[in-house]
Amino acid sequence: MRSHLLPLALVLLQGGTPVPDTLDLHLTRVLRVDGSPFKGRVESWEMEKFESGEWTVLGSGSFPLPLPRVRGGVVDLQVQANQEALGLASALRISLTTLERVKLPAVELNAVPFALSAASAPGTQGPEGPPGPAGPQGPPGPTGLTGATGATGPAGPAGPQGPTGLTGPTGAAGPQGPPGLTGPTGATGAAGPQGPPGPTGLTGPTGATGPQGPTGLTGATGATGPQGPPGPEGPQGDTGAVGPQGPAGPQGPVGTFRAFVNLVVSQLQYANAGPGGAEETTNGGSRYQIDLTTATNLVGQVVFSTVPPPAGVARFEYSTNGGTSWATLLDMGTGYTVNVLKISPVSPVPAGAMVPDCLLRLVVTGDGQIDPRVQKAGLMFRP
Repeated sequence: MRSHLLPLALVLLQGGTPVPDTLDLHLTRVLRVDGSPFKGRVESWEMEKFESGEWTVLGSGSFPLPLPRVRGGVVDLQVQANQEALGLASALRISLTTLERVKLPAVELNAVPFALSAASAPGTQGPEGPPGPAGPQGPPGPTGLTGATGATGPAGPAGPQGPTGLTGPTGAAGPQGPPGLTGPTGATGAAGPQGPPGPTGLTGPTGATGPQGPTGLTGATGATGPQGPPGPEGPQGDTGAVGPQGPAGPQGPVGTFRAFVNLVVSQLQYANAGPGGAEETTNGGSRYQIDLTTATNLVGQVVFSTVPPPAGVARFEYSTNGGTSWATLLDMGTGYTVNVLKISPVSPVPAGAMVPDCLLRLVVTGDGQIDPRVQKAGLMFRP
C-alpha cells in the first residue's frame, strides 16, 4: 500500500517480501532558501539519518535522465538506500541539488521507524500539482563595454599664406673711399716776349726783375678712385601681421557604426521553448530599439546556463514596424556548452534592418520540454 505522509510518501508492502534498496519518495515541501516553493529540475540527492544524537550521511547519488522536475515544491523521486539502516534511524532528511549546483534546504522525513520491506516497483504517479509562484528576480548582470570611437575625418586644406612684412629701414652709408692719385703737373707756359733793347746809357743800376710769366694751364683731372666697401646690413624690419584664417575644410564622411548592444543582461528562462521559437518577457525581456542606418557587419554572443536541445538555437531578430512582424538578423546555429560564451562569425547586417528605428529581440527554439536559460546575450556592430 502507499502511505501518504507530509512532507513525503513511501510505497510500502505488507508481508515478508525481501527488502529492496530502491525507495520511492513523494516530497511536498521542496523549498528555496527564502522559504518559497522551488520550481525546476534537480540533479542529485543526499540522505542523512539522525542516530545517537547526531546527523550522519546515509547515502547520496545523481538522478538518471530525464532529471526529476519539481513543480510548486512537489516532486516524486526514486533513490537508493539501505532499508535496514533506515529502520535504525530515529529521524531522516534528504537534501536536493539543482541544475545550477545550488543545494536546497533539507526536507525532513517524519515517518520513522520505517517498515523493513518495500515494493519492487514504484506505484503510479499522482496528478501534477499546480505551479508555484515565480522566484525572486536575480541581480542584473554587468554592463557591457563601451563601443570604440569612430575614425576622425581628414583635416581640411591649409589657409593661404599671409602678406609679406614691411621692409626694414636702409642701412647706414659705407665710409668714403681714399682720395684718387694726384694728376700729372701741367705743361710750363710760354715765355713772354723780350723787350726792346734800351739805349746804351750809362751803365745804370740793375733793373728790377721782370714780372713772372702767367701760370700754365691746369692739368687734366686724375681717374676716380675705387668704390669703398659696402656698409654693414641694417636691422631686420618688424614681422608683418598674421593673415586671416582660411575657410574650414569640408566635413569628412560618416564613420561606420560601432557599438555593443546588450539584449540580455540578467538570466532569462525560455520555458517550454518549441521548434518555432519562444520570446521571454520577464526581467525586462530582451527588446531594444537602435539606429542601424550606418551599420555594416555584426557578431552575435550568447551564454546558456541551461542549454537548449541539440536542434535548438538562439536567434536574433529585428522588426521595422514596432514588433508587428519579425525577420532574422543573425542565427547563432546549434551546439552550445553550459556557461561557455558562443561567438558567431562576422556577418553582414541585412539591408532591411538598416533603418533609424530598428527593434531587436532574442528568440530561443527547442523541443517543448527543456527550459533553456540564457545568462547573457548581445550584438557587436563593427566595420
